[in-house]
Amino acid sequence: MRNAEAMKKQWCLVYVASAFLPLDCLPPSPTTGSFPLKTIGEACRQQAQARIEALILSAHEQLQRGQQAVDIFATLFAKQQPVMTR
Repeated sequence: MRNAEAMKKQWCLVYVASAFLPLDCLPPSPTTGSFPLKTIGEACRQQAQARIEALILSAHEQLQRGQQAVDIFATLFAKQQPVMTR
């Protein structure tokens, strides 16, 4: 986050995620049970695992199509490259 607008967007995403994540812990129907099916921590770990799995599968598909690993890494880490000032 390099500026106030980026920080505002990040906080907005954090609030949206914190609002929706508890819904992942609720039972599918109010009549099936009154306790959450999993904790917020478990839901976070499950979502993180799903995102990492999707990333690995996407990279695998790109490699299968002939894209070079160095190009995939360059795309993944493009925003982490230092910004050159003029």
